[in-house]
Amino acid sequence: MAERTTPNASSRLKRPLKIGGRTPKVAASSVSAPPKAVVISRKVSKDDVHRRRDAETPSRQTGVRHADSLPSTTVDHQRQTKLTATEAMKNTDAIDESTTRIQGLESALTELRAERDALRNELGRTQHSTTITTCNDCGSLKDGEWRHLTDRLHSAEKEAEDRLRQLQDLKLSISTFTRMAHLLSDGELADRAENLYYRIREWTVRNFRRAEITLGGLFPETARLLERMNPRITIPASQNRLPFLQAVVSHTLVSIFNEDICIGLPGGGPWSSARQLSRLLQDAGPVYQEWRRATVRAIEIGEAKHVVHQQKESLIQSLSESIERHLVSLTTTPFVPDTRTSLAAIVREAAELQQSLLLQKARYTMDYFTHRGHQVLEFDPKRMESVNELDDDSDDDIDMFASRQMSLCIFPCLEKYGNEMGDRSDLRNVLLRAKVFSNPRDIVFEEIAVS
Repeated sequence: MAERTTPNASSRLKRPLKIGGRTPKVAASSVSAPPKAVVISRKVSKDDVHRRRDAETPSRQTGVRHADSLPSTTVDHQRQTKLTATEAMKNTDAIDESTTRIQGLESALTELRAERDALRNELGRTQHSTTITTCNDCGSLKDGEWRHLTDRLHSAEKEAEDRLRQLQDLKLSISTFTRMAHLLSDGELADRAENLYYRIREWTVRNFRRAEITLGGLFPETARLLERMNPRITIPASQNRLPFLQAVVSHTLVSIFNEDICIGLPGGGPWSSARQLSRLLQDAGPVYQEWRRATVRAIEIGEAKHVVHQQKESLIQSLSESIERHLVSLTTTPFVPDTRTSLAAIVREAAELQQSLLLQKARYTMDYFTHRGHQVLEFDPKRMESVNELDDDSDDDIDMFASRQMSLCIFPCLEKYGNEMGDRSDLRNVLLRAKVFSNPRDIVFEEIAVS
């Protein structure tokens, strides 16, 4: 029995020694001295053999676990690197694919009409050849090819119709925007009216600041204008002569602000019917405003625009000459070319302002305050703004406006009736108060006969 177990025991002892040689780190940590040659006696018992095997088994397992854990970090890093590279390649492919698709869509849009025309021509030639040939020759064209050509033609025509519909919608939106462009806010209209007032004042100051006013030897049309402004007109004081001349310029423009359809519309011929119709429809409210806006836009784009433009230029020239005659009659100050040019620009600006007012949905008016006969017109602070100062000896405890009257309107009042959509005609809003010259009520005006 001892002889049979000896070889087996020897082989069992040699096997763990080889495994321990593969894991030198574990062996070095457990043995302090270098190992010596081991000689196994034939009398070694089985218990010793098993004891040694059990002692080296944990070392073997520790070495295996350590060896397995070493490359784990490296493997994970390699896997992450491969994934990042793969994602980068996918992103690059997606960008290239999007770029290619955009280029394809752009080229397809350009080639669509050409392809449709080519298919239409090809189908037309095929139909023509089918008509002039016999039925046997017609059979040479396969039904599949015919259906393919027909389907392609229908598809191309459908896409062309879609593009045409988009183009029409775009034109409609542009037309709508153009119509809305004529609509201005109340603030914009008030600013334009006030700028016109300042332009008239600056022009008067620049050209007539040293002029003297006389009421003798007036032109008949100038005398009639002063009588409409105030029948009890007097020679203004030196400090008030410039507002007086401004009033002359402003009241000459009344024919522009009284236009109710279109600036420059002729008064005779077929246009007289339009003016009569306008007077009959004025009480229609928002419907009349819409009719007038449509009429003005139709005139601006129709054949009549040339006639209206010429009439408008003639009106501007005529009013400029009338203002010149009035001021020369009052001041005997001659006009120079620069004065006439700047005056024509002012008259043109007034015409454009009135044209803009006519294109709005709400109703806007430029109201002049004038005396009817010898009736006294009280000062209304809600609609009037005085350009002259009260005397220094006036009583501060008494309301300034309660004891004043309007003697001369220098620039009209801009008023709005209704809302932005043309409804609620009962609403009324003053956008710009009239510029007036006021005097205390106890001042008696000397009536001067003008003929």
